Amino acid sequence: MLALRATFYPFAATTCALIGVTGFFTLTATGRNITAHTLQQVGWAPRDLVALDIGRMLFSALVTNGGVVFWMALALTALFVGFAEHYAGSPMAAATFWGVHLATLGVMLAVSLPLHLAGDSLGTLVYATRDVGPSAGYVGCLGLAIVCSKRRERWWVLGATAAVLALVLARSLLGSGVEAVDVSANLAHAVALPLGAAAGLLYRRRAPRESLRANRSA
Repeated sequence: MLALRATFYPFAATTCALIGVTGFFTLTATGRNITAHTLQQVGWAPRDLVALDIGRMLFSALVTNGGVVFWMALALTALFVGFAEHYAGSPMAAATFWGVHLATLGVMLAVSLPLHLAGDSLGTLVYATRDVGPSAGYVGCLGLAIVCSKRRERWWVLGATAAVLALVLARSLLGSGVEAVDVSANLAHAVALPLGAAAGLLYRRRAPRESLRANRSA
């Protein structure tokens, strides 16, 4: 097993620190759940991409729903972003975290907006319901880390993880009490993993070329 403790990963550490600071100021780090007022102030929804509310879309990734979710988000950010940073470097981990976070919002807009315009109630709820959290970013980094790990079983791991996320999404859609927040979060996770994996493939294609250029210039 890879030991991350021996190396400092600046982007993972900075992101965790920012999540901790926002948790302190929103009181979600002290065991309290996020208030409805705070959620409306800092949460994001697909409609925010239409309004180009970039500040809200970025800041929402640093806020959690509070309680146990805060500590879980902090731990998974440290783990998944740390692995991504180990395998692909800090710039690529940062680009993947934020790029996947924003790209996932774009995919969710592309899915929910036509349903909303067609009058579908669930589509309207997903289009307008606000949520917070770094999960799209760190799930994207998980996809990046798996692809860049170079382990023989990485494709099995990626496929199994994608299948689990798809099953969780299907359960939230087909359950007896469909909740827009659950559908939104599970859809974001199912979208973020392949986006992160695609980033990993691009990185692996680029890395040998840059290595070859460096050898030629040496």
